[in-house]
Amino acid sequence: MVEDEVRFKGNPTIAKGYANKFIQKDGKWIMQINGGTLECCDNRVIVLAD
Repeated sequence: MVEDEVRFKGNPTIAKGYANKFIQKDGKWIMQINGGTLECCDNRVIVLAD
């Protein structure tokens, strides 16, 4: 199975129960995903992923 990473900077608001899906490395937040959709709008990011 191939995993991809979503990386971003800043102080995210992470939905309750999902904080364990993110790690912080070198000043960036990283989330491992298998696939999905990412939407950016008005300085906000929504990630729908496996």
